[in-house]
Amino acid sequence: MMRKELQLILNKDYWLYGLNERDFDFTIRLTNDIIKAIKSNYKVIEKKVYATKPNLAEEILDDISYYTHLDTIFVLHFCLWRLQAVFEGILYFTFIKPFYDKNLVGLNSKLKKARSLGYTLSDAEIDELLSWGNLRNILSHAPPEEFRPINLTKKDVLEYKKLILKFCRRWFKQKNNLI
Repeated sequence: MMRKELQLILNKDYWLYGLNERDFDFTIRLTNDIIKAIKSNYKVIEKKVYATKPNLAEEILDDISYYTHLDTIFVLHFCLWRLQAVFEGILYFTFIKPFYDKNLVGLNSKLKKARSLGYTLSDAEIDELLSWGNLRNILSHAPPEEFRPINLTKKDVLEYKKLILKFCRRWFKQKNNLI
């Protein structure tokens, strides 16, 4: 059974400051730190293998290198998942909820509500954001198999961060005109 402290979170506002653009940078920094730790761990293993089994090192490290690579891709999946979650949280709680206090389910309904409130968002921009959202949904609801991750790169998650940051900055400027 779920711990009582976790059950209580389900029914209350647990934020102290709320989500903001810094959460995007935090997510990227955390992802980079985890990937550095994974690669650092590989270097330690590599050094040990070359020291203890130099004749077999390449063969041994081939598999370990492959699994290290897979681990880094999965960390990037988690990065995209969190970036999307933070974006949806900011979208709803910062830009929509002050003007519309009903719950909205799904990114599409939030984007349409934001536009109806006066935030600028073209059809093409909605389509792009929904594509990223759909990728996140795949990672959340039909995640890839252990040895067949979606080949997400650091460049991909940085591109997505740049995209959602652009919208947040645009909408922060527009929010003052809506009040």
